[in-house]
Amino acid sequence: MKPIYFPFTFISQPAGEALRAFFRRVVVYQPSRKSVPESMQIWEKEGLLDIRVPATGDEDQIDAICRDYRIWLDQHQGSEIAYLKAQGNKVPFFDESYASQIKKDVKKNRRASESQGKPDFLFLARIFLQTAQELDVENWGINQDLVSLEKMERDLLNGLRGEGGDSQVKSAGEMALEISDSKDYMTKERIQAWARLFLNDQSQFGAEASGVFITNSRSVLEYLIDVSTGAETVLSLDAVPVQKNKTGRVQKWQDGLMEAFVRLVKNKETVVDEAFQSFPDSWAGERTVALNIYIIPGETPRELFARCVNSGFSQQEKDKVERKFKNTLLGLIA
Repeated sequence: MKPIYFPFTFISQPAGEALRAFFRRVVVYQPSRKSVPESMQIWEKEGLLDIRVPATGDEDQIDAICRDYRIWLDQHQGSEIAYLKAQGNKVPFFDESYASQIKKDVKKNRRASESQGKPDFLFLARIFLQTAQELDVENWGINQDLVSLEKMERDLLNGLRGEGGDSQVKSAGEMALEISDSKDYMTKERIQAWARLFLNDQSQFGAEASGVFITNSRSVLEYLIDVSTGAETVLSLDAVPVQKNKTGRVQKWQDGLMEAFVRLVKNKETVVDEAFQSFPDSWAGERTVALNIYIIPGETPRELFARCVNSGFSQQEKDKVERKFKNTLLGLIA
């Protein structure tokens, strides 16, 4: 069993490193195989990511809608710097105009089924996830540029400090702190769109099925706990070192961790063996990360995410899932 990263389709470098600290391989969904970010393609080749595309077809149409939106954005927002100043402390590129423009593009490019009054919610979910992914990638790049600019400013100010210089100008680092992380915006909409992909993932009925879901967004975790039948904390791991090269002992520790998770999703036990909470002596890294695991007892993943989109499923599907899982595990990496 491999954990599934959700509800985002883009994984930044810090998030990827954090996932690598706990797991050998992680599943991540994509709305289209044509849109996989380059950095994630590298991680896939290295073995960290298992990239899945639960829904295929209409890739060209999805690309056209996203391209139209990007053109509209460029025409209306102007340069990145001007746009950042106008946004203030809002999340870049996420506002009311975003939603209205996407609706216009969908109507312009709508499929035959939609013209007959039958919205294709999976298709719409893929559009949303694709545009959100592109904007997440762009926001990540902007934040990285601001961090680089902050370092340049800091070096310059340190050089001038001996001359008694004292600037009141807000630094790029302070500006970066004011820009909210896009992953914590539109939480409900992101989960609903991602849930459509998950419910369409046929791997969940086979040997590749998973009952472990990992996120790096506290707002996502809190939302799902609110809509679930009740959650309990079963594990808290603090200060786990992030490593670039893993030793055999570390990989063995990770295997033990996943074995414990498999027992939790398949059985009703809510007690985790504390043995693997002691990290290998050779484990060291430049930074550390934490992982908190919550169990939703008596509720399968399909039941949980179907509730998010007010969707049901057949008794046959329910029987298949219940034979595999009794509970759902949610994990928060920080």
